[in-house]
Amino acid sequence: MFDRGENVFDECDAKSQTLIDYVSAILDPSTHELKEEIDKQFGGIVFQNVLTIDVIESEPKHRGYNLGLAVASRLIETFGRGCGLVICKPFPLQFDINRKTDPSLSSFSKIQQPVARKKLQQYWGRLGFEPIKGTPYFGLNLDYRHPTRLDLGLE
Repeated sequence: MFDRGENVFDECDAKSQTLIDYVSAILDPSTHELKEEIDKQFGGIVFQNVLTIDVIESEPKHRGYNLGLAVASRLIETFGRGCGLVICKPFPLQFDINRKTDPSLSSFSKIQQPVARKKLQQYWGRLGFEPIKGTPYFGLNLDYRHPTRLDLGLE
């Protein structure tokens, strides 16, 4: 994954816990390459670079317009060149114990976590993301065509 001789795990661990969690889920610690089972699941990943989308959050007044999908699609177009895989963790922010409670999320408090998570995973699935087996993450192989913003009715 890195061609400058760095240890990808050490480099990511020095940046953040979130980044090391992503890397640990998809890379083999002995080779620093994509885990074989993930490579097979996604039909062979040509490029070794990985794009992570950590958080996309919209204000309540902007929700319901699929802006998250539009932003994710644009991020992938802009930063995905040279990447073989995009990964994210579709998780409802109102249930993240590491975040301070955001009052704008209070309208979601009545939704149960499994229901909210499933809904969000289906939302990301519209871009072509699928669960990475054995992890809480979803992946998208950029070697295959994925829906454009126009395909999704976002433009």
